[in-house]
Amino acid sequence: MLFLILFPILLGLANAGKFLFYMPFVTKSIMITFMPVAEELGKRGHQVSVVIPAAHNKELKNVEQIVVPNIMEEKMKELSSELLTGKTTMMPFDKMLDMAFTTNRNALMEEALQTHIRRKTDFDVVVVSPFLANDAGYYLAHYFEADLALYFTGQATLPWMDHAMGMSPSPSFNPLILFSFKHPMTFLQRVLNTVATMVFEHGVRNWYIHKNVDAILDDLFPGVKRPSLLDIERNASLALTFGHPLIMDGNRPYAPNFISLGMMNCRESKELPQDLKSYMDDAPEGVIYVSFGSVVKASQMSDERRVIFNNVFRRLKQKVLWKWEKDTMTDQASNVQLNKWLPQQDILGHPNMKLFITHGGQSSSQETLCHKKPVVVIPVAGDQPANGQEAERVGFGLSIPFPEVTEDNLYEAIQKVLSDPKFAQTAERHGSALNDQMTRPLDRAIWWLEYKLRHPGSDHLQTPIHDLAWFQYYLIDVWAFLALIVLLIIAIIFKLCQFCCCRKSKQIKSLNQSKKKRN
Repeated sequence: MLFLILFPILLGLANAGKFLFYMPFVTKSIMITFMPVAEELGKRGHQVSVVIPAAHNKELKNVEQIVVPNIMEEKMKELSSELLTGKTTMMPFDKMLDMAFTTNRNALMEEALQTHIRRKTDFDVVVVSPFLANDAGYYLAHYFEADLALYFTGQATLPWMDHAMGMSPSPSFNPLILFSFKHPMTFLQRVLNTVATMVFEHGVRNWYIHKNVDAILDDLFPGVKRPSLLDIERNASLALTFGHPLIMDGNRPYAPNFISLGMMNCRESKELPQDLKSYMDDAPEGVIYVSFGSVVKASQMSDERRVIFNNVFRRLKQKVLWKWEKDTMTDQASNVQLNKWLPQQDILGHPNMKLFITHGGQSSSQETLCHKKPVVVIPVAGDQPANGQEAERVGFGLSIPFPEVTEDNLYEAIQKVLSDPKFAQTAERHGSALNDQMTRPLDRAIWWLEYKLRHPGSDHLQTPIHDLAWFQYYLIDVWAFLALIVLLIIAIIFKLCQFCCCRKSKQIKSLNQSKKKRN
């Protein structure tokens, strides 16, 4: 009897693996794209170590949290204020890179990770988010002799993701996340997108970023010979992405080991706390929910912007529930209720929820479609403008860049989305299509990561594209050869024609001379 009880436990331990998630340079809002996967692996008996910039809000079974100094947090608070007060209109890329390099150096020096390095822990799989300098984690996969899995935390694919998994980049119809081009792109936009794609991938990422990451690795692991970061990346036989074919990318070819996890955090709404439930239940005209996410602090916006929002909300007959990080607000509209924190999915799922005014972060975008609600997107920075354009392109919302918000265009956008049923209908239709998946995204992620345990190396999943030179991949040598053959055939035909013409000309000339002699 004891054997029967212990056998399943021992069998589970025998099949358990060791996973290292290397994600030091991400925001807290990005952590929700991969922490559920780490948590679920732990629940299933695997040993998981996660390198992250902030501790998870609860103890997780079998999950070791290696927390690195979070230098991004204060900078993001400062940047939030600058963006919302108009001091800057974009995230300074050079400062982001400096923070990424510093964070990854600190992560590799973190004592808990150094302990694993000294012991050479027998990790089975190292999961890396290749965002900016996080590529330093590739070396850990090589050092621990573990399988490398890539985990893309964004919604849209990027060119190096395509190349890593042997998929064809598509700058002709997939704009870089840096741009908010509408589909279809104009000729000049396609030119700019193609050039920017090449520059960002080969110049910024493959050369500048990797050069600096190599310098960090040389400094921390002196005298160690290692493959290039790109060579290690090419050995990855699995990629997980928080995106979905129906979000951003559209219907395009995917490699079978490029696994979409979009809508992973989508869940049924739960009953609201009593105060919020009463507030939303007692709203005959419905409720408008306003949130700028966890990184951008709405309470930091300028007085001018705050007045615009309040003046617009005063003109509405709906209640407005606003995530605001302070206890009070100057000139607060009478139909506005402030809360420092709100259970977003539970609010979105309430039947009286009519419209979501959002900054357009990727999690908010997916949760909107999870609960099939229309939106007015007010993007601030990063991928938010592109997400706003996606809402307009698909047809479940409108987008107004934060610096361009006025009382007139904000009121007009709200009224248009509320009064035109096509926005709600599109949100219902598109959300239903996104939610209709054969398997749960989380189960899909776990199955593939455990597949790596069952089939170490997974060489059969590696693309043969990496064995080709760039000119072979794009068939430049083949087209050059075929062009040469065509030119050779044309040259031969030309020579034959020339020969025939010359011969006939000589015959005619000879005949004419013979006639003259007879005369």
